[in-house]
Amino acid sequence: KLAGPAWREASRFIEASPAQIMAAAEARIRSTANQGRRPVVVIDLDSTVYDNGPRTAHLARRFAEAHGRDPVFGKEAAKMATFAPRHATFSFEDMARSAGVAVKTPEGKAAVGAFTKFWLSGFFSDALVPLDQPYPRAVSAVRRLLDAAPEAPPDLQPMVVFLTGRHRAFVPDQEKDDHLRDGMERGTRAALRRDGLPADPPRALSMMKDSFREPDSDFKGRVREQINRLGTVVATFDNEPANVAEFVAGYPAMHVYVHTIDSGKEAQPVRGVYKMGPGDNSSAHWPA
Repeated sequence: KLAGPAWREASRFIEASPAQIMAAAEARIRSTANQGRRPVVVIDLDSTVYDNGPRTAHLARRFAEAHGRDPVFGKEAAKMATFAPRHATFSFEDMARSAGVAVKTPEGKAAVGAFTKFWLSGFFSDALVPLDQPYPRAVSAVRRLLDAAPEAPPDLQPMVVFLTGRHRAFVPDQEKDDHLRDGMERGTRAALRRDGLPADPPRALSMMKDSFREPDSDFKGRVREQINRLGTVVATFDNEPANVAEFVAGYPAMHVYVHTIDSGKEAQPVRGVYKMGPGDNSSAHWPA
């Protein structure tokens, strides 16, 4: 298994523009419906459809307000008020550096450590989920997939499964997880409705983990049979290499690696997968 640039270098991607990728997905949807099978498209949310940068920027500003006068690292903490959503990543040091924090100094290191704890205590919050914004053209692209087989009867119309690593409300078995107990389902569904995307059958289904601690790729593999009962998976879209590898192993479909930002977890290299995205949080390169 490999991670980051090493995973991308070892993988073999199909050369295609975002427009060509979308056209291929639409063609698979129409072909499947014409064969009398219901097309299902599996799409991740975070860093695939939705930009989490605004949520992180909100927490950065709150952190600056709460710790900007700390006697040890307050000067560095205050700089986090200028953090820009486009610089969101999975590296807290890189995010702090983008805001001007002197991350190699004792004060800067202390600020990064404190921000990490602050972010972890607030990011997975139902109340903050609606701060996320769709990447440019993401909503229209999803709607294109839903509308790709207009002549199909209702029971063969495409269905989108929003398969996300976000978690539902649960009863924690560890006290340190008490702040996670409310889950993220209400905020997620509210955001989907706000942005004009379906969240319920017959056109969509939002699937979330039952517990925060379950690894995302394990969850996405575990629900495979449930998804297969909905119809025929024709395409998947995800930003996490481990999830992409899970889909490649589990579905005979076209798979799209959305190259925005990811957690850096190791994954098996893949072959015959499409790739779109700039490699940062500025966009996901969804086509017009």
